[in-house]
Amino acid sequence: MTRIFGMACAVGAAVLTLLCAQVFSAAAQDYPTRPVTLIVPYPAGGGVDVMGRLVGAELSIALGQQVVIENRGGAGGMIGTRDAARAAPDGYTIVMLLTGISLGANTGYDVNKDFAPIGLVASTPIIVDSNPALPAKSLADVVALAKKEPGKLSAGTPPAPTLNYFAAQLFNLLAGTDITIVSYKGTGPLTNDLLGNHVPLGFNTIPASISK
Repeated sequence: MTRIFGMACAVGAAVLTLLCAQVFSAAAQDYPTRPVTLIVPYPAGGGVDVMGRLVGAELSIALGQQVVIENRGGAGGMIGTRDAARAAPDGYTIVMLLTGISLGANTGYDVNKDFAPIGLVASTPIIVDSNPALPAKSLADVVALAKKEPGKLSAGTPPAPTLNYFAAQLFNLLAGTDITIVSYKGTGPLTNDLLGNHVPLGFNTIPASISK
């Protein structure tokens, strides 16, 4: 288990989006006639992956067709999102998008033009947690430890443009610390290393609420 110190000041939202709503609407009477692909642009085992699999299971029941989950992690979610934007706009590819996914440079997609939102799936607070081996019992202890030896304490986050990454940067700025940020492909690999004490701190995510 990890020790949770508190929540960072950033909150992300996971939104399910569809490619080309016009095509989907026109063919709604026959849709779907084959499996639907749900792209989760983050590695397996993280919070978005869990939410995607829960949504996929419910969609399979509602649509009467298999919903195939495809994890395409990398570049803070931009790789999988770019793949989704390039998929055929026939309603058979949907993707999980998070707040911040439009903030990267040269993304290769336009969130406002390439996707049509289906609905909000969940709100996700960002938490600061640690391996129990870290000699800190509170967030104040973490700040004191970081200031005592600037640059020595490290914290794992998914890479930019995730809000976890920006939350870690904001934490350093507001607390006046110099915590070294270690980028992971997603919260799944980050949590594994946090449990194994390969990184002492993490700016992680947990689902606060999932929309019904």
